[in-house]
Amino acid sequence: MTDTTLKLEINSLPKEMRNEVAGFVEFLKTKPKLKAREFGFAKGKIKQSPTAPSGRTLVRIIKT
Repeated sequence: MTDTTLKLEINSLPKEMRNEVAGFVEFLKTKPKLKAREFGFAKGKIKQSPTAPSGRTLVRIIKT
């Protein structure tokens, strides 16, 4: 959707809905940014157990 199309769509909304859109835009501006994920962060924290008798693989998470 282009900027012009978005503006036309917003302007075609009733006043109350335009106010909601404005509030949502303000919320988006204050929303905290997510930190970039670090590659290999969980390395060494997850251990795989041998296959259980049921044929399922058990996974254990080690908390440090």
